[in-house]
Amino acid sequence: MNDSGNAVFSTGHVVDIAYLLSRNCAADTVDLTEAEHQALQAARTECEVRAAAGSHGDACDGVPYAGRYYICMANRLQQLDAAGTQFDLSAFRRTALGDEDGPNWSGTRAELFSMCIGDADIDLLPRQQAVYVHACLRWSLSAACDVQQAHEMRLDDKGRERLSRFLTGQCPMSPSQLLDAYGLITSRTWPECSRSLAGAAAGDGFSSAVSQVTCLLQDFQTEDGALDATHLKSAVSSAPGAGRSSSTGVLKRTVNACGETQSLGEFVMCWAARGILTCVFGEANQLARQFPPACTV
Repeated sequence: MNDSGNAVFSTGHVVDIAYLLSRNCAADTVDLTEAEHQALQAARTECEVRAAAGSHGDACDGVPYAGRYYICMANRLQQLDAAGTQFDLSAFRRTALGDEDGPNWSGTRAELFSMCIGDADIDLLPRQQAVYVHACLRWSLSAACDVQQAHEMRLDDKGRERLSRFLTGQCPMSPSQLLDAYGLITSRTWPECSRSLAGAAAGDGFSSAVSQVTCLLQDFQTEDGALDATHLKSAVSSAPGAGRSSSTGVLKRTVNACGETQSLGEFVMCWAARGILTCVFGEANQLARQFPPACTV
């Protein structure tokens, strides 16, 4: 499942609340009643144990830890009926977003929740829906925190790994998917830049990923190292296949949104900030779609 080499988010563990809080990002605190907090903590404690046990019948064979944990949470928080025929999205929303009138209400968290719902595959079954929304919101919060930390120059190791996987991976907005393989726009290809950087001094994966993308775009750099946005926009606009849904069309919108950045490195970070949520939606749908409808924990 999602733990393939190109996946941005791991299904071998879950993004827990303690991890989110430890990163000191916005949208991490939810206003719930004391009873709701206690029920949530009890569910987390129980589901960590139950999901790790791994013995839940043939129907759950091969289900990764994250899938087992999220279905357990949905069961314990009474978001699913016993037969798994109905998922209560309103109950999930209450636990996930808290009190709209509370001091910690987060518009960012609410927006991420809405985006998750809007990008869910429409034919997911109830238990699959539960797995999807639990994974999607947690991964979205992690991604939003990665971007916030990057802007604040304090990106932690896990965040660097996720952004690196986005930049070099196969998400819908990953550079390797949008920059044409034949160099029609960039005059360089992904393999060429990989080879040219192979002999350079080794850095961490994130720095190497940023360098690889800037290598692709170095023809769109001014003499003082700034991004030549006008040249890049012109090249993208004149490339064939620039329809809205095409790779070139998506790249064009990215350039329009991020073209005001000052350097290629800043442009790459803007690109990552806009694109990493496409990994969230795709990988959460994949985790959910591969979840056996008869599995319950």
